[in-house]
Amino acid sequence: MGSVPKHIAIIPDGNRRWARSKGLSDLEGHMEGVRRTLDIVEKAHELGVEVITFWGFSTENWKRDEDEVSYLMKDIFINQGKKFLQKFYDQKARFIHLGRKDRLPKELVSILSDLEEKTKEFVGRTVCFAIDYGGRNEILRAIQNIVESGAKSEEITEEFVGKLLDTKGIPDPDMIIRTSGEQRLSGLMPWQSVYAELFFVPIFYPEFTKDKFEEVVSDFANRQRRFGGK
Repeated sequence: MGSVPKHIAIIPDGNRRWARSKGLSDLEGHMEGVRRTLDIVEKAHELGVEVITFWGFSTENWKRDEDEVSYLMKDIFINQGKKFLQKFYDQKARFIHLGRKDRLPKELVSILSDLEEKTKEFVGRTVCFAIDYGGRNEILRAIQNIVESGAKSEEITEEFVGKLLDTKGIPDPDMIIRTSGEQRLSGLMPWQSVYAELFFVPIFYPEFTKDKFEEVVSDFANRQRRFGGK
C-alpha cells in the first residue's frame, strides 16, 4: 500500500437501514455496527494509521426515539465501553472522547474518563470516539473558552483556537469516510476537515468490512493533496 493517512475519521452511517433491510430491529443494526468498529480499529493498526475517529452519537441524535437513545447509551456505549476499555489498554492504544460530557449518563462519563486516564500515556495509536459531538457545538465551546480567558484579538490565532478544540494534540484528519451513500459531513470536524480527502462509500456501515476499509484506504494514495499550493 502507498501513502497511509495519519488520521482517518469515520461517519458510520446506515446501521438502522441495514437492519431493516434484513428484517432485524434497529438495535441489532447498532450492535452489528459495534462489531465492524472493532474490526476496523484492528485493521487500521495493521495498516499503520496513527489516529482513527468514529462518530458514535451527534448532538442532534438526542431527538431520536427515547427507547433507541436509552439502548445506545446503556447497551452500546456503557456495556460495550467496558469491553473497549480492556481491549484498548491491552493494545496500548490511547483513547480520546470528543464531544460533551455534561449530558451523558454518569456511568458512561465514568467509563469515558477512565478510558482517557488509563491510556493517556500510550503513544503511536489513538482511537477517538465522538459521543454527543457536533462540529458547531465544538467551535461554540471554543469561542466561549476564548471569551472566558480574556484573550486579546491578536492572541487568537489558528494555533490558539486549535488548542481549545476537542481534538487538541492530535493531527487533523487526512481522510473522512462516510458509509451508506450519503454525501455530506453533517457537521463532523468543520474546523479540522478543511483539507481532508472525502470518501463516500455506497454501502451500509455493517457491510463495511476490514477488507472494504482497506480498499478505501488504498485509494487515498491516488489523491493529490496540494493544500492550496501547486
